[in-house]
This record gives sequence, C-alpha cells and structure tokens, in this order.
Amino acid sequence: MTRKSTRFILAALLVAVCAGVGFAQNRPADPAWKGKSRVQGKVVDEQGKPVEGAIVMLRLAEEMTGPNIKTNKKGEFSVKDIKGGAWTVRVQAEGFAINQFDISVPEKGKADDLEVKMAVDHTAEQMKELQGILAKGDDLFKAGKYAEARAEYEKVLAARPDVLAIHRSIAYTYGREGNHAKALEHLDIALQEEPNNLEVLQLAAASALELAQPDRALAYIAKIDDSALMDPDLLVNVSITMLQKNFNPAAVTVLDRVVARFPTAPLPYYLRGMARVRTKNEAGAKEDLQKFIEIAPPDSPQVEQAKKILDSLK
Repeated sequence: MTRKSTRFILAALLVAVCAGVGFAQNRPADPAWKGKSRVQGKVVDEQGKPVEGAIVMLRLAEEMTGPNIKTNKKGEFSVKDIKGGAWTVRVQAEGFAINQFDISVPEKGKADDLEVKMAVDHTAEQMKELQGILAKGDDLFKAGKYAEARAEYEKVLAARPDVLAIHRSIAYTYGREGNHAKALEHLDIALQEEPNNLEVLQLAAASALELAQPDRALAYIAKIDDSALMDPDLLVNVSITMLQKNFNPAAVTVLDRVVARFPTAPLPYYLRGMARVRTKNEAGAKEDLQKFIEIAPPDSPQVEQAKKILDSLK
C-alpha cells in the first residue's frame, strides 16, 4: 500500500471523527431567540468535578440560533433573556466527548437546573493507536507478508468500520495473493466512499480481468470520467491486459475511447489494429495500422511489425 493511500485513510479517519452537526461557535446574537426565560447549570466530568472553560451552545430548535456560554471555575453557566420553547444544548470541552441533548424552556421564569456530565474523549488516543497499526500493516505489506498486513488493517476496520477507505488496503493484500474475488469484494466497498477514484477503479478492472470477467471490467472503466484522464496510459494498460488475455472485443471498446480522447497518441491505434485483426475486422485493422505508421516516431519498435501485418492483409 502506498504512503498516499495511508495518508488518505488517516485523513478519512479524521474527517469521520471530526464531522459534527454544524454549530457555529461565534455566531452573532439573533433577536429571534430573545425572550423572558433563563437557563443555568453545571458541567462536570465523570467523577463529578467541575469542567472549567466548557463551551455551552444553546440553539432554539425552530431557528437554530442562540447564545454560546463558557463555564466558570466551578463549571457553572447561566444565560438569561431567552425564548421559551424547544432548545438543543451542545456542550464541548477539550479532552471530552461532545454532549448534545434537547431541553424544554418555559415561556417565563427559569428552566430546571442542568447538570451536564462529560465523558472523556478517547478519540485522540485511538487515532494514535490506529496510525501505529496502519504503519505496521504497511511495513508488513512491503515485506511481502500480506496475510499479516491484512490482519493489521482488519484491526483498524474493526475499530472504525465507518472508514471505508481501509477496504482498499485489504484489497491490495488479497490482490497480491492472487485472490481477486476477495480483492473485488473490498474494492467494491471502497468505491462506495470513492466512486470516482481512478486507482481503485483501475485495480477493480484488473481484478475483474483476472477473474475472466471482461464485461465487469468494462463497467468499472466506464465509471472513469474522461476529464480525469490526463494521458492515455491508464486505459492503454487496461487494453494491453485485455489483449494478453484474448478479450479482444473488450480491448476494442476501451481503445475506441482512448483514440477519441487522445487522437494524436500513436500506440492506441497500433493496439486497436491488433485487436481488430483478431476480431476479423481487416478494414478497421488496416486503417488503424496505417494511422499508427503515419504518426508514430520512425524508430518506434512497433512500426516494422505494423508494416508486416499490413502486408499480410493485402
């Protein structure tokens, strides 16, 4: 697995961890939440000790606006002149997991005192541990110990099943072992999170070809947007594999697309000419091989071969 892949997975872990409901911490006061009621309370940890500096965000449910308050040394907070009705309270403090809940505030007077208990957030500790596991998996993968690497990646998956990118790493290990059915199983899951990922789509197509499923390979390739192709190499490599496995009609389909996207690239014409020879399309083969000879560098190693094939087709 590449370092780029590892960085992507770590980024995905962080995104999954940090994703929130979308409370703005410095939103200006909005008259819509002003009223004649008051809310107060105390923020404590799991042992009942006050949590100083916790941010208490109150949002009027019908408007999603409201004040932010910081707790004092005793963990206390109080806000007055708020509107009665349904409110959402969100409390966050460094080192603690976010606590969010709903309350009902009377139209006048004071709501019941709140005691907000904060649980220690083990996310940072878990992230550090998962990074170590990923690094160990990468080292094992580089050493060719694919089953052992997979075991490490599966530990990450067990801890964070929501991070689908780890399935890509697991797929690599199966691919190196030649178990392309299992590789595809995990690549398909990875594609749920990254449906347009070129690397994953190319790997999925390659595994499908190893399983003698050219139509499935074509389906993966079809998902690659032409605008994402900066050069013909990716599709050319897929077509070469198809030719090597004698999936000639599929190769023609892919090369049609390459030629349309990169009309000045010589090699796709040569490869499509070869595929057309195999599919008994002599007229198309002649056209492609002649075009190849016309635009290819004279010292290209395929030029002489193309000329010989053309002579045999006359």
